Amino acid sequence: MKKVLCQKNIWREAHYDRFLQALMERDADLEMADVVPFTTEIVRESSWTPDLVFGSNRFINLSRERGWPVFKSFLPIEDGVYPADDWINGNGYWCRWGDLEIIRPQFLKPKTEKFFTGCVVESQADLEKVQLSTSFIDAVENELVWVCDLADIRHEARFFVVGGSIVTGSRYRINGQARHARVTRGDGEWQDLERILQAGFIDDAFAIDLGLVGEGWKIVEINNLNSAGIYDSDVDALASALLHL
Repeated sequence: MKKVLCQKNIWREAHYDRFLQALMERDADLEMADVVPFTTEIVRESSWTPDLVFGSNRFINLSRERGWPVFKSFLPIEDGVYPADDWINGNGYWCRWGDLEIIRPQFLKPKTEKFFTGCVVESQADLEKVQLSTSFIDAVENELVWVCDLADIRHEARFFVVGGSIVTGSRYRINGQARHARVTRGDGEWQDLERILQAGFIDDAFAIDLGLVGEGWKIVEINNLNSAGIYDSDVDALASALLHL
């Protein structure tokens, strides 16, 4: 029986409770914990080391610092596992934060995961509005940022890959609007992901987002599964796959 530690009361995660219920129905040894606001303290009743942890990015980062098992957190575009042509933003370039010059709308994504959240900037003045996390960075101006032109993404979908297989997925943006719909094996995004994953798997489990540009689906980003939003994914299939990993 796997020991699972989950964060309480995830803000704005409507489907998290469904996932917790699926874990309990499969007899996971489940404990709920919380983070004391503005501290690094995790409040819990037990002291055992969990086999799996789930929660917000902050909760997962604190879990990683404690040595608890957390899946790979971040895959940069130039990692080399998946060709640039399989990425929506694969035609960009790395630039030092201090050297950025924005003369047209562009998408920015930091190489250091926690520096800031990937975003669109339209002018040099917009750089001053980007919320930077600098407490763990020695020289902000030297931080590398991936810069690329904007892509016209019609739909976006998230998939959960566990043990070398696509387990489940859900669209989370349809025609540019925040809407959820489960993805099945017969859908184009599932089939395109199967092709992409022929290049390999970056971890035992991970979340991967695809976007539809033109007639094909390409990678938007790859992140850790521990804090990924679930949307309308099949929580029963996901819970079973993780507990048998």
